[in-house]
Amino acid sequence: MREGITALVRQMDVGEFIFLIAVLIALMLVSLWGFIRGTYRKRLIADTPTSRIRSAAQGYLELIGSARLMPGPPIIAPLTGTQCAWYYYQIDRRDSTGRNRGWSRVDYGSSDNLFLLVDDTGECLIDPEGAQVICLHKDVWHGSSPRPLTGARPGGSFFGLGQYRYMERRLHLEEDLYAIGYFRTRGTSDDSSLNHEVAEILGRWKKDPARMKRFDINQDGPIDMEKWERVRQAAIQKALLRLAERADAPAVHVMSRGADRRRPYILSAIPEERLVRRYRWQARLSALSFLVMAGCLASAILARVA
Repeated sequence: MREGITALVRQMDVGEFIFLIAVLIALMLVSLWGFIRGTYRKRLIADTPTSRIRSAAQGYLELIGSARLMPGPPIIAPLTGTQCAWYYYQIDRRDSTGRNRGWSRVDYGSSDNLFLLVDDTGECLIDPEGAQVICLHKDVWHGSSPRPLTGARPGGSFFGLGQYRYMERRLHLEEDLYAIGYFRTRGTSDDSSLNHEVAEILGRWKKDPARMKRFDINQDGPIDMEKWERVRQAAIQKALLRLAERADAPAVHVMSRGADRRRPYILSAIPEERLVRRYRWQARLSALSFLVMAGCLASAILARVA
């Protein structure tokens, strides 16, 4: 087999050989990145002590608690109608024409509403924007319409061969939640400042059709009073977060993605121990892949010059 591969490499023209070398180098770089990323995150998570919300220091830290909603309208996953703390959904359409048959994404979105992480000492606002969210709950099913007519069900239309594929991931309420990110404690301001912030946010959102579409969960057209209340409550939450970032009086605990992009912001329903194992295996498999690609690269070069 090795002789056959050697002969194949020797038969390649210059362009094909350069392309092969470029692919192998690219795969080596991807594997190296996976090894560095897995090793760094494994050590970071394992070496960061768990803090309690009431006594947590300001800065980058980890919290463990349960996911809960803030007061106000619930967060509803748009495809299954499940009440949750966070969701991501995606709708793909089967491309059945032409040479490149496959799936193309036609719609997707995620929740950016604030929710709470609660431990036995207090509660912390979680801003999911920019976070890597690892969920236990994921549904994938198929159907024949651009939006699912029913919730998730095994197989879907034509035993999974429907024209559309729906996927939804969720953090459920009362679910154990591990969070590592930038923690800060700030205060809110008076009602007039809050109203001003809410008005500014709503004015900006009205000019963004894609954002307003997120609040039309059942996709039935114009924003009615019920949907507008959902928009307003989301704007209030964002305004509270803004004011908490600027105010001086300690009152509100907030976790979000920090300015240091090298440190990951992770929200995980998987416990810390399993998360550490996941990144350890990512590092090991990436290291193995790097060695294999390096061996292939060396073999290809030797076969060419021999």
